[in-house]
Amino acid sequence: MQLSPLFFADWASRLLALLVNAEAALPVILVLGLVAGRRGNAGFILAATSRLARFVLALAIVPPLWYFLDYWNQIAPFPVSGGGALGPLFIRAGYGWLFAILASSCALFCVWLAASALTAATADLPLDDDRYELSRLKTPVFLFLLAATLYFLSFWLINWPFAGLPPELSMERAVAAVGKNAARRYFMSFSAAGATGLALAAVFPVGPPALRRLAMRWLAFWAAAGYLPRLLTILGLTIGVAVGNRAPNYDLLFHVLDAGSLLCALLCWTLILIGKKTSPLIVAAGWFFLAAHASAPCLRRVLAPLL
Repeated sequence: MQLSPLFFADWASRLLALLVNAEAALPVILVLGLVAGRRGNAGFILAATSRLARFVLALAIVPPLWYFLDYWNQIAPFPVSGGGALGPLFIRAGYGWLFAILASSCALFCVWLAASALTAATADLPLDDDRYELSRLKTPVFLFLLAATLYFLSFWLINWPFAGLPPELSMERAVAAVGKNAARRYFMSFSAAGATGLALAAVFPVGPPALRRLAMRWLAFWAAAGYLPRLLTILGLTIGVAVGNRAPNYDLLFHVLDAGSLLCALLCWTLILIGKKTSPLIVAAGWFFLAAHASAPCLRRVLAPLL
């Protein structure tokens, strides 16, 4: 098949979506880390979360850009009269992208405020037996949770049918369906968020090795848990296609590649979780398989004509 620019734009969008998902769930992981500092190891936790907060701030520009790229790929080629390339953003069919861009931009602002508040709070935070009172960090905690809520809202808005509900679909069913899809995507985002935290911990280590391994195991738990329901679903589809034997051969191959890449990624995170391996190579391998899973639909379009 001839690979058009739209094919590469779609592929880049799918890979960039991993960073969008990571950015959406990282504020929650960061807040959970701050909560853990009440019980000890406060110095290590504050150093690690401060570095993670700076990375979350740097990554916060990605969601608005991704929503705009998604809009550009899907609806910008069909401009409205007199509106130019941005015209579709301001009609009902484009409201999902418009509001998702606005919500993620507001989340970027919240992350910036939260990172600044965390830096200011940790500068003079008194530690009692390497612990601290969480109430002294209530401002950054609130702002990070607000940013996470806005990211979840963007997941909801991007799929809402602003152009109008189908006649057979009631408002209640539409809210439930879109909300369920947004919740499922947000839960899966914890996998990309945990994987991103692992990459950051492997490349820029902080603290003593024992605590660093403990933090990486905690991040590996989220990296493995987020995609576990999806893996079970894909494995079920793969078995169904194999048993049914009514689909083309390439369809079964696609499901095997899809399930296999995700399974290998989760195995890498599991090796870190059980404490067997914390090597940066394991983290890199997990990211490779995660990227392969995200690229599976594009690979299917390439391989299908060859089989």
